[in-house]
Amino acid sequence: MACLGFGLAGPVLYERAFRSDERHRRRVFLLTSVVANLGVLGFFKYYDFFRDNWTGLGSAFGLEWAPPVLAVALPVGISFYTFQTMSYTIDVYRGHVEPERSLLRLALYVAYFPQLVAGPILRPAQFLPALEKSWSLHRAAILSGFHLVLVGLFKKVLIADRIAPLVDLIFSDPGTAPSVVVMLGAAMFAVQIYCDFSGYTDIARGVSRMFGIEIPLNFDFPYFSRSITEFWRRWHISLSSWLRDYLYIPLGGNRLGVGRTYFNLLATMVLGGLWHGAAWNFVLWGAYQGGLLALNRWLAERTAHMDRLNTRLGSRLGQTLSWAVTLYLTLLGWIIFRVSDPVKLRTAVEGFVLFDGRLELGAMGLGNAAPFGAAVAFGVFAVMHAIGRFWKRWPDALDALSPRLLPVVYAALGMLFFFLWPTESAPFIYFQF
Repeated sequence: MACLGFGLAGPVLYERAFRSDERHRRRVFLLTSVVANLGVLGFFKYYDFFRDNWTGLGSAFGLEWAPPVLAVALPVGISFYTFQTMSYTIDVYRGHVEPERSLLRLALYVAYFPQLVAGPILRPAQFLPALEKSWSLHRAAILSGFHLVLVGLFKKVLIADRIAPLVDLIFSDPGTAPSVVVMLGAAMFAVQIYCDFSGYTDIARGVSRMFGIEIPLNFDFPYFSRSITEFWRRWHISLSSWLRDYLYIPLGGNRLGVGRTYFNLLATMVLGGLWHGAAWNFVLWGAYQGGLLALNRWLAERTAHMDRLNTRLGSRLGQTLSWAVTLYLTLLGWIIFRVSDPVKLRTAVEGFVLFDGRLELGAMGLGNAAPFGAAVAFGVFAVMHAIGRFWKRWPDALDALSPRLLPVVYAALGMLFFFLWPTESAPFIYFQF
């Protein structure tokens, strides 16, 4: 709560300064708010990381001095509510929203519990206007919100948590695994992190809908993307749009020449990777994504050549190839995201990229359960993903069901949860961020 207090201090000070017409004073308070928020985030989340790296660098040059070890506990959800607080301050400064006069409503915006721990990152214009409306119970909103919660639980418990042990086993020692097992692990983790994170988002959106607050969509079938740029328009939409509006565009965006555009993309994604955690694999993952976005932009500038290629290959074949390449690059990125140990990361990437031709699925003690578990998990995920993408999202499909069929569906889901609920609870992946 102390951390939340520090986060609120900047917006409160800034709201007072907004009453003044002096632009330079507003800039001073804006800077104070941003520095206060980033300072709190940096201290709690990155102090030990930078201390350890500073100590290691100093030792390499014969310097023995090192900052003190603090081992501070990371406050829950600090990355998300820090960005939300900064959104409020910056949007008020830019004139996109009016200053909130109620400290209670501002505190509720920062510490709104359904999405506090793992997002989505809310903008003030997406949340504060809903508090001005009178709230009352609506059967349709409660039922629709309940369906979102059910779908979110299904993704998290019956898909993500069932896949997690297999992913942990594969990446515990990827150096001994054949390439096909590493590829299986990458694909399984892609499904796990999607169902885990989007499942949480569905639950947060469902609970909020019952309260009369509509949280925006955070995932839009990202694995159907045909380019990395499209992927980031569909994956963790609230974070990618936040990085675009509050970091990439202020850095200059694409307005300062080609070289500067590529630098801005790389810098934005490196910082976005570091936002996920204080570890070098997140920095490397951010650099990898930034490089892919720069490459995607470079290719997009040669659209005429790509159009001619698609015409020769056939538009459908060209789109399929674009999707396959994008998915392959995304899976490689998930390996970088998942494996933090440098040695294991190198061997995992080598196994994924340099296919060794071995097809022993029984390696690492996976046995016959690996193909069966993968088939079931991918089958359920593929059906849900494809139906939702090409027909109707599952919560919407439940909303459209006849009231006579709903009890049957609830009973079936209840039986699935009862018999297939994992014996060991697994925290949401994004709780650590």
